[in-house]
Amino acid sequence: MNKKKLLKLSVLGFVLGIVLCTAITALTSSTGGLLTLCNPNFAKAIGNETLALVLQTLISGVYGAVVMGSTIVYDIELEDIKKWSILKATVTHCVITFTSYYLTGFGLRWFSVKDVKENLIMLAIFIFVYTLIWLINYLSYKSEVKKFNEKLKGLEDEEQS
Repeated sequence: MNKKKLLKLSVLGFVLGIVLCTAITALTSSTGGLLTLCNPNFAKAIGNETLALVLQTLISGVYGAVVMGSTIVYDIELEDIKKWSILKATVTHCVITFTSYYLTGFGLRWFSVKDVKENLIMLAIFIFVYTLIWLINYLSYKSEVKKFNEKLKGLEDEEQS
């Protein structure tokens, strides 16, 4: 495992986690025209808005770090010791992401443990977003591989002539 890449991805994920979670909270929790940076339910549960915002920021950062850092599972297929299929890497990453999503969501009061309908909606949103991001990345990498193979074929043709 490339520890340097893992650290780089995790730090990037930490920052993105903070930015995205704060933006989503601001878009979904604003009341009466006031911009809210912290989930009101979470702030109420903590009892102190400033502390709640600090905790939300840290938890969001950790969530982002876990999600981005866990993409390192896709590199396992490149190592000589044990090769992973794209399916095994995707399932592993999805389970890690899903678990951290629900732990973060319950912890930050994005949704309630008891509300089945709300959980099904959040699950549907998770599956849709995860699938969309996975598909975009897959098609992007597939395009890169095609271009690389075309360049390689061009070099081979030049050598033969």
